[in-house]
Amino acid sequence: MEGTRCLSIGIVLGEEDVALGDHIYVVNSIGGIPFQHHGIDMGDGTVVHLAPQSGARIALRDTSDEFAVRRDSMEEFCRGASPERVEHIDALSPHEVVANAERRLGETGYDLLEGNCEHFATWCATGHSESHQIEMGQATVSAVASMATKAVWSVSNKVGSRLAVRGAMRVHPATLLADGVEMATLAVSCRQGLSAGRARRLARWSGTAAAAGIGGIVGGPAGAVLSVAAHSSSSALADRLCSRVRELVGSLS
Repeated sequence: MEGTRCLSIGIVLGEEDVALGDHIYVVNSIGGIPFQHHGIDMGDGTVVHLAPQSGARIALRDTSDEFAVRRDSMEEFCRGASPERVEHIDALSPHEVVANAERRLGETGYDLLEGNCEHFATWCATGHSESHQIEMGQATVSAVASMATKAVWSVSNKVGSRLAVRGAMRVHPATLLADGVEMATLAVSCRQGLSAGRARRLARWSGTAAAAGIGGIVGGPAGAVLSVAAHSSSSALADRLCSRVRELVGSLS
């Protein structure tokens, strides 16, 4: 996986513009599906990254030595793409980042959900293992599931759930926008350099605030309360679904 400079507005850099200890990525694609490949610039024309030995490929999990933390030239890492820098609000010093990367050279193994190239690079840069790509994927699944749940509730009052009050089943279709607000907030927060945990919390707060605002517009104070209740319930159900899907994907690898 590979890419360009990721400031909050994503400024494209040349290979000569990256610096010691930068968390960088490039955008590649496999079968027409784009993905980011992350690594750490070592400041000497090389990049340390978690990558397969033979070309770019995607796997759910690999416990062999096919995937390993390697040190390659910037040209090999970029493969013709422009590197982008990922900005972290809680970034370590450049020398600490480089030391972290060197410490893990030669480690083998790969896990798409828990140990991919972005997890590795983010850990080197901040000390926390996170992947915004995985977070955004999960958020997308959650938002779609939450929207679908609200759509059902908006046309039927016969759905039963211990997580929702029957009155919350009749929700205005406009409240589906709250899930879109959550996704947009999460995407912007990640680009601004927030950690995955902080980005998720901010996104959920924004979605709840949007639900209250939309409910208030269409139904007054009672509508705001109803809308927040519906959004909270649909989000809880969607999060549970995402957890189950993640467990299923993990069991298949």
